Amino acid sequence: MTGTLTPLPSKKQFRTALAGVLRSVRDTTTLSQEGLAQAAAIDRTSISLYERGERIPNTWNLVKLAHAMDTDAPLMLTLTLARLRGEHG
Repeated sequence: MTGTLTPLPSKKQFRTALAGVLRSVRDTTTLSQEGLAQAAAIDRTSISLYERGERIPNTWNLVKLAHAMDTDAPLMLTLTLARLRGEHG
């Protein structure tokens, strides 16, 4: 790769963008936070923290969340990066 690297977003910016993606994807399902928590075998409080941008799910939890919402973790990360670049509100 050549060229200049673009600066990384702050951890807070990443958390906020991922939170928006998690909420948006969950909103396309019929799952409540409680339903998502049960389907992904993750505590409901964690779902709330993720969706408020107060925590970032670890890799395994992101995979479980994506699976429970019938999507995949790489797509969720792609959407998060697009959000950070301003491509998707």
